[in-house]
Amino acid sequence: MTGRGAARRGKRLVRWMIGVAVATCTGDLSGGVIRHDRDDAAYRDLANLPEYQAVGQVRSVVGGSSRLCSGTLIAPNWVLTAAHCLTNTPTDSVFYRNFGVSIDAKRLIVHPQFNGSAANGYDVGLIELVEPSELVTPAQRMRDLVPLGAEATIVGFGLTGTGLTGSIVGTHGTKRAGQNIVDISGSSLLNDDDRPYPEFMLFTDFDNPLDASDSKWGSSTPLDLEYQTAGGDSGGGWYIDYDGRPRLYAVHSVGLSFDESMNNDYGDSAGGTRVTRFNSWIDQQLADTYWMNPTGGEYADPENWSSTAAPTATAHLRFAFPHDYTVALVGQQQADRWTLDAGNVNFQLQAGDLQLGAWNISGGATANIAVDAGHFVDVQDGLNGAGEIIKSGSGALRLNNSSTISGRLDIQAGALQLAAGAGLSTDSMNWGTLGATNIDLGANAVLLASSQLFAGQNVSVTLGEGTFLRTPALTQEGALSLAGGAAVVDGSLRQTATAITSIDVAPLLAEGADAALTVIDVTTLAGTLRLSLPEDFSLLDERTVTLVNAPGQFTGTFTNVEWDYLPLGLNYSLDYSEHALSLNLIGPGGVWRLDGDTNHDSAVNLLDLSNVRNHFGETTSVGDATGDGQVDLSDLIAVRNNFGLRREGATRVVPEPASWLLALICAVACLLPTRNAGEGEKRSVFGAMRR
Repeated sequence: MTGRGAARRGKRLVRWMIGVAVATCTGDLSGGVIRHDRDDAAYRDLANLPEYQAVGQVRSVVGGSSRLCSGTLIAPNWVLTAAHCLTNTPTDSVFYRNFGVSIDAKRLIVHPQFNGSAANGYDVGLIELVEPSELVTPAQRMRDLVPLGAEATIVGFGLTGTGLTGSIVGTHGTKRAGQNIVDISGSSLLNDDDRPYPEFMLFTDFDNPLDASDSKWGSSTPLDLEYQTAGGDSGGGWYIDYDGRPRLYAVHSVGLSFDESMNNDYGDSAGGTRVTRFNSWIDQQLADTYWMNPTGGEYADPENWSSTAAPTATAHLRFAFPHDYTVALVGQQQADRWTLDAGNVNFQLQAGDLQLGAWNISGGATANIAVDAGHFVDVQDGLNGAGEIIKSGSGALRLNNSSTISGRLDIQAGALQLAAGAGLSTDSMNWGTLGATNIDLGANAVLLASSQLFAGQNVSVTLGEGTFLRTPALTQEGALSLAGGAAVVDGSLRQTATAITSIDVAPLLAEGADAALTVIDVTTLAGTLRLSLPEDFSLLDERTVTLVNAPGQFTGTFTNVEWDYLPLGLNYSLDYSEHALSLNLIGPGGVWRLDGDTNHDSAVNLLDLSNVRNHFGETTSVGDATGDGQVDLSDLIAVRNNFGLRREGATRVVPEPASWLLALICAVACLLPTRNAGEGEKRSVFGAMRR
C-alpha cells in the first residue's frame, strides 16, 4: 500500500481517531463490532473474565455533552489510555468508571510527543485518580517484545454492530472483548505523508468468513471471536498471553478503512500503540512502584509490582489496595520509601531484615509487622502518618530519626528501639500485649505519648542518657533500666511491687552529674532497686549521688535493694527526702581489696575464715569475700583459693603444701556447727544435724 492511496487512507485514519474522541454517550448500550455469525453474549462473557477487569470506561462531561473512551487500570490509582481521549479536556471533567463505580481524575498526563495525530505513534496518556479503585485488580504491563502473529484479546466499550453492518451510531457503552491476530507493525504501513508509521504501532485486520479478499494481512481465516474496535474503544487494552498470564501489550488508538465507508465492517483495520515502547515513561510518571496483588504474595516476586521487577534499594513502594492481605518478606530487603495508603496489610518478615528510608501510613490503614527473632525493620528517615502500626514477633523495629504516628502504635512483642537523638510522637501506644517486649530509648532520644503507658511484667524499658519521655502516666510492673544519667519522665511514674529499677551508678559520679531519673509529676516508688558499679571501681571517701529527683509529690520506697556488683569494703545507705532519693557511698572500698580478704587487712588468713564461718548463710558484707552481698560457699572457696596470700606482691606467707593443709582444716572447721545461747541446735553447711 503506497502513494496517494496510502495518503487517502491516512486521512481517513485521522478522522476516525477524532470521531472516537468526540463520540457522544447516549447510554449503556452494546459496544464493539463482532462477527455476524457469532452470539454477542460470547464477546461480553470474554470481556467480563477476571483477567480483563482492569479495562473500564474513561468518560468526560463538558458543557452538557460527554465523551466516551476506554482505559486500563495499571496501578490502583492510575489509568492508561489514549492521549487523544485527554486533549482539550479539563481534569475535573474526567472520571474512570468500572463495576458501576466512578472515580474522578486527579491529574491528566499526555505524552509530550503526542502532536494531536495518532499517526506519530505517541497516542498514550495517563490518568491519576483521586483514590485507588477498590474493586479492580490492575493489569500487568508487558515488558518484553512479542513476535508478530501473536493472538491478542482486545477489550473496550466502543460502538457495536456486526461485520456486515459495521458500527452503529449510539450503541456504545457496554464492555466487550474479541480476538485478533497482530499482523504487522507500523513500519510495514505508510501514513498520510507516505512514510511508515512508527514500528511500535501494531495493526490487525477484520477477517470476513464470507470473503477472503477482505483480509489484508496474514491468514484470511477469522478467529472464533474475530473482533474490530470502533468509536469508544480508544484507550482500551490489547492483551497477549505471556508466561501463563494475560499482559497488557498495546493501547487502542486508531481505526483504518480500506473502502469508502469508515464504519468498522469486514476488511477494516485496528491500530494500537505498543506499551513496551512507553514503559520507562510510564514508570517515571507513576514515580512509585505499586503493589499489584490484592490477595497477597511474596515481596520479592516481580509479578506483584507495577514495575514487574523486584524492588531495589532506591524504590518508592506503595500499597494502595483497601483489602486484607499478606506480604511475605524473605531475606535482606531494602527500599527508599514505603507508602501505605489503605488496607490491612500483614508484613511477614521471615529470616531477614528490612531497611527503609522513610515509611508513611495514611489514616485508616493498618500495618501488621511480624519480625522473626534476631531480625529487624530499620527506618532511617522517619515513620509518619495517621494509620495503625502493630509490631509482633521477637524481632525489632528501629527508628533512627523523627517519627510521628497520630494513630496507634502497638508493640505487642519484641523490641522498639529509638536510636540516639531519635524522636517518636504518638497519640496511642501499647507495649507487651502478646509477649516479652523491650523498649530501648537511646541517648537523648525523645518519646512523646499522648496516652498513658503501661509496662507490664514482661516489658523492659531502657532510658539512655538524656532521654526524655513524656506521658500522662507510666505504670511500671516490669523492668526499668537507667543506662546513663539525666533521663526525664515528663508525667507521673507509678511502680508496683513487681517492678525492678536498675541504675548504673558510675555515670552519676561525674562532676556536675544530674539525677539518674527526674519525674516531673507524682512519683510512687516500689519493688526492687538494683544498683551496679564497675569491677574496677574504688572510693577513698564518701560520695552522694541522686538516683531519683521528684519535683512533684513523692511517695513510697523500694522494698528490696540489690547490687549487681558492690566492691568489697564499700558501704552505702539510701536517703529518701521530700523530693529526692539519694545514694550515699561510704569508703574506703574498691579495687584495693584482695579476693578472700573479708576484713580488708591485705591478707587472707584464719581471721577471714572465721568471718565466713560466723556469718555463713547471712546477707551481709561482713564475711562476704566475693562482693555479692551473701556469705555462702563461694566465699569459703575464695578464702581457700587465696589462703596465705598477701596483697603486696601476692606472696604466700606459708609454703604451698601448708596452705593446702590449712585450707582443708579451715573447710572442716567451717562445716562444724556452732551453738548460740537460746538458739537451739544449728545445721551445718551440708544440713547435718549435730546431736
